[in-house]
Amino acid sequence: MPAFSEAEGLPQLYDYLEHTLEAPPNELAANLPLDPSRIESAKLVELDAVIGSADQQSSPIRIAVGQVNPERGIPERVHYSLSFAANAQATVFKFDGPDFYVYDVANPGRSNRLGYIDVSPQHVVVESDFFNEVWRLQPARIPWVYPPLAAVKIGQHWRAAWFAPNGVWAVESSERAPGTAQPILRAPLIGEPDGAKLQFTRDGQFLVAQRVQFPSQVFIRIWDLRPSWLAWIEDPNTTEKALRAAACRIVRMEAGDGAFDEIASKLFQIDAARREPCPRTEGARS
Repeated sequence: MPAFSEAEGLPQLYDYLEHTLEAPPNELAANLPLDPSRIESAKLVELDAVIGSADQQSSPIRIAVGQVNPERGIPERVHYSLSFAANAQATVFKFDGPDFYVYDVANPGRSNRLGYIDVSPQHVVVESDFFNEVWRLQPARIPWVYPPLAAVKIGQHWRAAWFAPNGVWAVESSERAPGTAQPILRAPLIGEPDGAKLQFTRDGQFLVAQRVQFPSQVFIRIWDLRPSWLAWIEDPNTTEKALRAAACRIVRMEAGDGAFDEIASKLFQIDAARREPCPRTEGARS
């Protein structure tokens, strides 16, 4: 299923990824990123982002974005993803791993390859000493959707987010170093490590996740990434009591009495003594 642009006031585009079944040209291959999650193969094929207009009948255009091993049969999971920026005419691509690539499709260059455009990506490197498995893309709960990936432009730098095995990574570069990003909270955002969609608000200050539970339930989780909120959390003068009160207030918005269920306890390795971090209130479920 393709990804669709949702930026207000910009052209409505769609894109999807497609194997070419051919190796990329030699002059291009040296600059295309390699899929880090696959066993090395003597033969690598080109992976293209195919981008089209949802409003016009013009032919889609292609951007070569990577090199992968040829797929044989049904893969165990999709190990790459793409999406459009929430507020810019740009598409974002990433493999497993921390880095991602931003393609400005508003100002494409001409290519000598028929059907292609020439767009040099902005490669954003995420600085971290975490091991590679932490950065693995988590598949969407809906099997025909790409692993959820979100991006937003803030000034001249980028924020991006995606599902990982232990939560949601949210990373950001800076105006001083737009090609280098760091985790916003130096750890994954706590939450279910799967879902159908991730999306930043237009200003990039909130991240929204949608999780579908069949047959008819949709759960929404919102993270507040505003600098003022993060500064309050990290302020040495903010007491543990105040932090606990804020955390418990947010937890109780979902339902129940604030206790971790069995699944969350196993996922985040919470022992029995800490299963109920929020004091019970009157009227809470037993």
